[in-house]
Parts: sequence; C-alpha cells; structure tokens
Amino acid sequence: MKLILQAQVCYIRFLTRLHQQAFRARVLKAYRSRCAFCRLRHAELLDAAHIIPDREAAGEPVVTNGLALCKIHHAAYDRMFIGGVSPDYKIIVEPGLLREEDGPCCATAFKACTALNLFYPASAKIGPTGTALLSALPNFAINSGPARLDRQR
Repeated sequence: MKLILQAQVCYIRFLTRLHQQAFRARVLKAYRSRCAFCRLRHAELLDAAHIIPDREAAGEPVVTNGLALCKIHHAAYDRMFIGGVSPDYKIIVEPGLLREEDGPCCATAFKACTALNLFYPASAKIGPTGTALLSALPNFAINSGPARLDRQR
C-alpha cells in the first residue's frame, strides 16, 4: 500500500502585538539575558513574559511588568504551573507538579526553582512591582491543586 501525502495551504489572520519586540529587548536587557526563575543565560531561549497580561488594562509593555523567562518557564507561568512569586520573592510552583516524578526535567525545571528567589534586574527601579507579582497569585490559587492536574490529563 502506498501512502500519498498532499500539501495543503490555509491562510490564517492573526493579531500581532507591535510592541512585543521592543518589550522583549528591554526586559532581557534589564535581566541581563537570564531567566528570572532558573538563571539560564541564552537569550535565544528567553522570552519577555508579561506579569499582568497585556490583554488587561494594567498589563502595559513596560519592564516593571515583565519577567525574562526561558521558554519552559514562560509556558509554565502562562498555564499556571508556576503561580508567580511570593512577597518574599520565592518562586511558587503548582503543588501537584512538585509531587510528580517524571525524570530530570521536572526535578530541575520546577522542583529546584522552589529553593530559589526570583532573579532580579540589576536596578531595583526597573524590577517588577510587588503589586504586579502578587496580582497573579489569586488566579493561581483558584487554578492549582490536584484537581487541576487531573483536568489536564
């Protein structure tokens, strides 16, 4: 039996956030091209994550509302596997994720981060505001726990 694949094309319209490139450049510079959670130093593997999402009125594309995050931590932050940062700058990871045993990725990418404080920009003036950091925690509390992980499977 011979399988023949055909190329298909579709056209997609999407919105582009015009400020994103400049926001990323400013955030990565402030964090000296390091992930604020794990300290990874490869700019090509880093994103600028909004603390308060830019779809919200307070989610401005300014450095004080940004975190430099590696790709895995950015995805985990956006999907609330990482809930944010506590008032004492500890990284908060979803409890169910901490109980998982899936090999070295979970151990190093998530469990090890709970022992770390947020890596802060060199200048405290441009670091994330406490208000912004704390704003993510109520949503995280609602969307975390064992039931959350069960819903994902």
